[in-house]
Amino acid sequence: MEFDNGLDALLQKSEELTANLNDGTDLPRVRRNLGQILDAGKRLWSKTAAHGTDAQQVKAALFLGQKGLEIADVPDRLKNLATTRNLEPLNPVVHTDIEGFLRNEHENAILSVIEEQKQKTFEEVTNRHWETRLAEWDTEKGRILNALLGSDDSLNISILPSKKSKLRDDTKVIAGKRSLLDDNEMLYAQQIHRYNEMVVQGIKPDSLIKFCQSAVERMNSQSLVAIWNMIWELVGHIRVPSGKTPAQLRTDTEIQMALINASRAHLENEYFNFIQETVNSNLRDANRGAMPGTEQLIRSFLQVRKYNYQATEDGDVWAMIYYCLRCGQTRTAVEIARKSSQIVGEFLPSLVDWVESPDRLLGPNQESKIKIQFRRSVRACTDPFKRAVFCIVGKCDTDIHEDVIQKTDDYLWMKLSQVVVGKTGDGYESIEKFQRDILEEYGEAHFQADQSPLLYFNVLVLTGQFEAAIEFLARLNLATLVMTFTRKFESTDPQEALQYFYFLRDIRLPGASDSLFISCVSGLVRESREFGTLLGRIDPQTGQKKSGAIDKFHADTKKLIERVARDCEERGLFEDAVGLYDLGGFHDKVVDLLSELISQVLADADKPQSDRNRLKIQAQEIAQRYRNQNVEIQRQSADTFHLLLDLMTYFDAYHGKQLDFALDTIRQLDLLPLDGMNQSRDQIQSKPQFGDQSAHLSQLAEIKSLAKALIMFAGMVPYRLPGDTNMRLVQAEVKMN
Repeated sequence: MEFDNGLDALLQKSEELTANLNDGTDLPRVRRNLGQILDAGKRLWSKTAAHGTDAQQVKAALFLGQKGLEIADVPDRLKNLATTRNLEPLNPVVHTDIEGFLRNEHENAILSVIEEQKQKTFEEVTNRHWETRLAEWDTEKGRILNALLGSDDSLNISILPSKKSKLRDDTKVIAGKRSLLDDNEMLYAQQIHRYNEMVVQGIKPDSLIKFCQSAVERMNSQSLVAIWNMIWELVGHIRVPSGKTPAQLRTDTEIQMALINASRAHLENEYFNFIQETVNSNLRDANRGAMPGTEQLIRSFLQVRKYNYQATEDGDVWAMIYYCLRCGQTRTAVEIARKSSQIVGEFLPSLVDWVESPDRLLGPNQESKIKIQFRRSVRACTDPFKRAVFCIVGKCDTDIHEDVIQKTDDYLWMKLSQVVVGKTGDGYESIEKFQRDILEEYGEAHFQADQSPLLYFNVLVLTGQFEAAIEFLARLNLATLVMTFTRKFESTDPQEALQYFYFLRDIRLPGASDSLFISCVSGLVRESREFGTLLGRIDPQTGQKKSGAIDKFHADTKKLIERVARDCEERGLFEDAVGLYDLGGFHDKVVDLLSELISQVLADADKPQSDRNRLKIQAQEIAQRYRNQNVEIQRQSADTFHLLLDLMTYFDAYHGKQLDFALDTIRQLDLLPLDGMNQSRDQIQSKPQFGDQSAHLSQLAEIKSLAKALIMFAGMVPYRLPGDTNMRLVQAEVKMN
């Protein structure tokens, strides 16, 4: 009964509650079952938990509340902070906000310029890095080769005699004096003596070149033998007309054409020998078989070269014709063209006329037909050998045809085949332009004359520039020989190397303002690092320059020191450049370069033997000496330099935990808005005594105002601070509160 009474009472109360809900108001009635109520409770609980109902967030709220900071205000303060360090485009503004639009465009332009310069800087640094590495590697290769050259005569690839000069004890001349000629020079002298004896006796001797060939055959130098053999092939068969001056002979069209034909024939003979050697050394790949003849030789050469003739519509016909022309086998080229007349077509008569012409020229009508055919179809064909053959025979253009040219000899032969003397026309290459391109447009740097002097000499001779070739050899014998010889001991005996370099004082490189002596001394100083011994040093007590080994050779040592310093700066040796500029008296340059170096390591800790420590000692010594000597420096450069020195003092104190001294230093520099801060760190952190609570609160308020001033100051210098600076300042201010 009691249980039934309890249920009746519960039912009555529920009905009363239901009746109370219908009290005549307009509010809607909420009807939920138990499951819905449970789900709603879980949702409310999850929302509450997400806002920090766990233990750690509750503790954080209590901690911030004790410091006087409401946790609800933190998101409002932090949402305005930029947490990214990357430059991002600014948010767009509505079109009606003209002022905001202009401000946004201005800031976007600044950000774009910064990003563009950043990319350019990275690219420039990368390019300079690789240029420096390649230059260092070239220098190292030269040093290794020169060391090998000095170690064993069998490794000497120079065009100069490989053996050291020795005085002949057994050779005597008139008056009983010992000859000063070495063995090779004596061989030349004997042949010249024979030549002159025959002339005096009225006997017509052979060419003087033949006598020189006889001399070099007794020398241990295959390079000299090759040089004289080449010269004989070029000029040995040319008949010089009498009654003409050297200037007239130089411009004589017949002689010029004879030199061109001889040079081309020499290159063709050399290439034919090369083809034979290649095939004979690769008989398995050549697959020559028992068939004799030049045609089979060329086909075997193509097999060794792995020529893919299936990629062209005409097979290997044009490649065979080209290589026959390249090695001077013109008759074989005609036979191949006749066998493939269906492919060659109308080109066959032109090829026959070209082969029979002594000057390798077609008639006007035949040449015009070849050029028309070349423009219509051949120029656009995929076979590079077909294009090259048409241009050689028909003088269709003066292109290099890089698809078929592999070496310098191939380029010379192609250009010599395009040269026409005494005539002008479309596709004609003049001898004057060709020589000018070789000597001036390309020059020694293109042909790497310092590493392959014989190659550049051959190029000059084959193009008829004998004077330039002789001048190159003369300079090679004096300048390059001296530099090659001194590289063996310049690092250990720089003063002796300096004696040799003085012989180069009157030689100037093309386009250079300084003599070769200054250039060599610059490299000697950098490699040996004997700055004081060679250039002198500054007395730290008096500030006067003490003389070095260079002073007795060069009157204007200041110019030489500037050249060495500039070279060091261009190669990234900035600390050496500072010392050299200081030695030469270029004080403004010293201060500017030191300021740039210090700014890169300014905030680092001062560790012994570190870059910052070395720069600090050097900068302080220079600053003290300049101050004692009253050295005049530009005001802006001097102010920046001394400011950086003071900032080094500040960071030294900061890293050394001398915070009061650091605070005083930064306050005296007047770089930051700290004028109102007069308390030390110890006074700020000390606990207030009884009755001093108001003073302590005043100090804290003053510090907070200075913190706000720092944040405002940082916000007034945009784009000059790291991206997280403002964020860290605001976080520090939040902790202060």
